[in-house]
Amino acid sequence: MRAAQGSLFRSLPWFENLHAHGLERERSNDTLRLPADAGGCLPLLDDGRCMRALANYYSSVYGPIGSLPPSLAAAIKESKPALVDLHPLDPCTPEFQQIKQALAEAGYWVDDYFCFGNWHLAVEGRSWPAYLAGRPSQLRSNIQRGSGKLDKAGTWNIHIQQGADTALETAIAAFVGVYAKSWKDEEPQPEFIPHLCRTAAREGWLRLGVLRLDGAPIAAQLWLTHGGVASIYKLAYAEEAARYSAGTVLTAAMFEHALDVDRVGEVDYLNGDEPYKRDWMSHRRERRGIIAFDLSQWSGLTAALRHWAGRALRSLQAQGRNTRQSRPRET
Repeated sequence: MRAAQGSLFRSLPWFENLHAHGLERERSNDTLRLPADAGGCLPLLDDGRCMRALANYYSSVYGPIGSLPPSLAAAIKESKPALVDLHPLDPCTPEFQQIKQALAEAGYWVDDYFCFGNWHLAVEGRSWPAYLAGRPSQLRSNIQRGSGKLDKAGTWNIHIQQGADTALETAIAAFVGVYAKSWKDEEPQPEFIPHLCRTAAREGWLRLGVLRLDGAPIAAQLWLTHGGVASIYKLAYAEEAARYSAGTVLTAAMFEHALDVDRVGEVDYLNGDEPYKRDWMSHRRERRGIIAFDLSQWSGLTAALRHWAGRALRSLQAQGRNTRQSRPRET
């Protein structure tokens, strides 16, 4: 399992850290199930009624370590959960249809659903200057103005921590400190990010950028680089430093490192459809979930009815919006 290649979010070190430090209190006591064979393993959590992916808000994509084990259907039949919910999945992978088929073979009523949009950049061999030249003029101007404001404000520098050396804990503390001064809500699992940074440093994934102004950290970003993909995982800047556009300046430096030093083939902005991501990225795709119901169990049947009723309601609402938008405007 440790030798399996693929997305870092489908690697043994990722799942180990998530299971140890990233689960909600109500999930931490669930039974860990690991359907596996020589080619791969699919980590699952089972509370007796629902079997779920070993994934949550910290996960950008879910799937097997290695290949999907053929024993999945047998493992589900053995556990007999009323509900199976696996997300977020890449619908373009072979495993997506294989999982749906395995659930159907186990006797479940299967559907899939939208999770979130995922913006990413196809680098196509471009250097940082070539990439930047193709970005919107407003973005290029913001980077330049932000650097100028920082120059006038004092002495500033950017350090990108990669290894598990003596500077690692200082960089982690800087990130945690900046995050606490940012506009973002508190981390639901405070130990997850520090342990992820340590895991990433050990595995060679870590790109932890910190921008300091007169020695004080004012912006920090956690990127994870693996298999030719730079994943933009977590960003923050101190609210009092917003006037310097420190976050934009740091993002530019992280992109330059990814393109010109790491020479990645893809930059992935991971979860969400926030408008600002379009300025940096080139393509959008979706992550989807797979949900399955055992209609022979009362809880499975009622969950299925709620699911399909919700889907029908959303469809009617969408039709209503489309009808209103298609009506000719009165003059």
